[in-house]
Amino acid sequence: MRNFYFTLICLLCYSTVMAADFGNISFGYAINLASKQRMLSQRITKTALLKANQLGSESLDMDLRASVTLFEANHNILYHNAKKTHQKFIYLLDKEESTWKEFMKSINEFDGGQMISLLAKSNDLLNACHKIVLELEAEANFTFSEYGATEDLILQTSTINTSGKQRMLSQKFSVNFLAAELYGMQEVFETELNNLRQEQRDDLSFLIFNSLNDQAIEDQFIEITLLFELLDKYRSMHSNMSLLKIVSFCDRISNIYDEITHNYTKLYEDINTNRKKDFSSLTSTNK
Repeated sequence: MRNFYFTLICLLCYSTVMAADFGNISFGYAINLASKQRMLSQRITKTALLKANQLGSESLDMDLRASVTLFEANHNILYHNAKKTHQKFIYLLDKEESTWKEFMKSINEFDGGQMISLLAKSNDLLNACHKIVLELEAEANFTFSEYGATEDLILQTSTINTSGKQRMLSQKFSVNFLAAELYGMQEVFETELNNLRQEQRDDLSFLIFNSLNDQAIEDQFIEITLLFELLDKYRSMHSNMSLLKIVSFCDRISNIYDEITHNYTKLYEDINTNRKKDFSSLTSTNK
């Protein structure tokens, strides 16, 4: 009888440990992937604007194909894992897919005109992606609180989301700045650009004092701070050279935040792995 109760407890503990996963991947990894979709929606839009206005390098076609391929691959990974354990995310992922198809139709037809329409479709896709990130974070935190997981995991889901969002914010700033400058609509986009810069500053304040940071991450935040200063400096210059400088600064900021988000995700994975090891040790010790 004692063995029966121990087996039952082990099964309950096992289900608790596995509940912290999203299918075959962790919630931290899922949040990172879903968050990257937000950034890709804006990077694809930015690339389309550059191509249509014959700006940038000859690698734009390759960059566009790479971003499209990555978006679809990320979507498939999330969909595959949602089917295993979290069916309620299927609706959100189906919505993302249908919005993605409409968005790609606009991208493939875009020749420089109908810019406002393109940005509307881009924002629709961004919102669909953003909902998935928020639901993943909420589901992860609910699961952790229900099963008594450490506060470190709850802190890290929020940190992964916020850091990942910064990848998107820099690309969205680039999109709006291009639209303002290339189409002579500075006044129309001024408020949106100011709001994006404020959100970047607010998120940086949260991340820069995060207890999860190591020296490497802190050094990266120093570079980001310098890039923000350059962004503000070149923003007031109205020329093709300053425009491309802004795009390059935004790309560099996105790349740095991608590395930082990857590091935060790895920290999350390490804690999650240790929890599973602790469980394995507990069961083997009591056999």
